[in-house]
Amino acid sequence: MSAPLDQHREAAGTLAQGGSCKRCDLTGQDLTEADFANADLTGVTALGATLVRARMYRVNADGADLRGANMTGAVLANGAFTDAQIDMATLIDADARWTNFKDAELSAANLSRGDFRDASFRDADLRGARLTRGRFEGADFGGADLDQTDIRGADLSGARGLTQAQVGRACGDASTLLPGRLIVPVCRAR
Repeated sequence: MSAPLDQHREAAGTLAQGGSCKRCDLTGQDLTEADFANADLTGVTALGATLVRARMYRVNADGADLRGANMTGAVLANGAFTDAQIDMATLIDADARWTNFKDAELSAANLSRGDFRDASFRDADLRGARLTRGRFEGADFGGADLDQTDIRGADLSGARGLTQAQVGRACGDASTLLPGRLIVPVCRAR
């Protein structure tokens, strides 16, 4: 059962001050341009929430359920999303530099044009995700599942932990930048 709307507004006000909303239910809420910098969102549920251009700098969202959330243009830099469920979420143009997505579920998520430099995707599930034209220099992909991941135009040239086996299950194009001698199959028309 979802909390009343007044409770959501109160939680957003508390979060704007770097407060805590552990295990809050923000499902379906419109939190466009909300300021959650330094907030504790551990275990929060925000299924399908609108977090467009939200300021979530240094947020702790470990174990959060953000499936289907729209985080277009959100600032997630230096955040913690370990073990978070971010499947089918939209992170287009997101700033997630130095963010920890270790063990996160990001299947079918759209990370297009995002800045994920020095982020950790260690052991993350990126199956079917779109990383098109994103920046991933210094990002750690050790153990990440890239099966059917679209990396067309992505800059992975300085990424760490990428193997030929991982990249071989993804797809890209001539503008995809990869480290070393890794080769990515060309995406087929969808």
